[in-house]
Amino acid sequence: MEPDTDLDVILKGHGSEVSSISLSPSGKWLATASSDRTVRMWPSAYLHESNHREISISLDGDEGSLVRFSADESRVVVGLGTSREVAVYQFFEEKRDGKRSLLEAKFPTKHSLIKSMEVSRQTNLIITCSPETDLKIWNFSGECLYNKDTNQMKNFTVSLSPNGRFFALGTWTSEVKVNEIHLKKDRTFDKVSHAMTLTGHKKSVPTVTFTSDSSRMLTSSADGSLKLWNIAVRYEVREEPKEIWAALHTPPLTLLSVSPNDKVFVAVVDRTLLFFNLQKGDTPIYKLTTSHQSSILECTWSADGTLMGTVAAGEKLVRLWKLSAMWEKALK
Repeated sequence: MEPDTDLDVILKGHGSEVSSISLSPSGKWLATASSDRTVRMWPSAYLHESNHREISISLDGDEGSLVRFSADESRVVVGLGTSREVAVYQFFEEKRDGKRSLLEAKFPTKHSLIKSMEVSRQTNLIITCSPETDLKIWNFSGECLYNKDTNQMKNFTVSLSPNGRFFALGTWTSEVKVNEIHLKKDRTFDKVSHAMTLTGHKKSVPTVTFTSDSSRMLTSSADGSLKLWNIAVRYEVREEPKEIWAALHTPPLTLLSVSPNDKVFVAVVDRTLLFFNLQKGDTPIYKLTTSHQSSILECTWSADGTLMGTVAAGEKLVRLWKLSAMWEKALK
């Protein structure tokens, strides 16, 4: 596949590297964070127009390293690169008192770096982790509700299940520990407990993700192994998670993400998007060679699965790819 064959639109506006991209749960908004000290909110309805009508949120001199949406899509949560703080911004479709956004909270994480961040799509909870071994859960006011040393040598990423019930870390060790978040009757945070451990990889597991229905997990290891797990088990009575299938890939796959309909998943190898049938995982059904000049940092699905957004290291352009050709092959 030649570069740009599947290219849908390029978004311009940031002045330096775009490090993070996120689509809102309904697909109405696209958010991007940049080292140019802004977050930009792009309304999906205008992505194909010359005037994208984006909202630019100033980060008060700090760099945006990560961005995620709140469950109700009224806020964006931003991981700041310089201060290592988390900022919560409310944003408005129309100006209020002459403003399109409002800083609601900003708080220090005390991480050496915010390596990874997730925001629940069910409750107002934020999970952050450092490149070392610390992990924290916060509410939107900045209160630290949970602080844990993972004791797994090094954190790579944290993943939160779409139903908000489980989270797991990709770490330096070969085990993947899956934890459960317990809520009180009023849907506020109560506690965290260990649910299950995924074993079978031989080296570190830098990438973990959940399926959209939260019943399965994909894990990819530095040993090249890729595994799909059934985690819909009675772990309360010590029923173990079940390995559904395993495949071997060279080089190892990174940045795993499952489509909204749980039919396919995407993996990143440098500048290339590889799409796989979720039922197998051995051979790609579609290869999308992007026109990025460096490695892809993040990718995100549209709510209906027809588009994918990507950003790459050192690049200030945001690319959206149409996936019609991929779905034609996937659904055969």
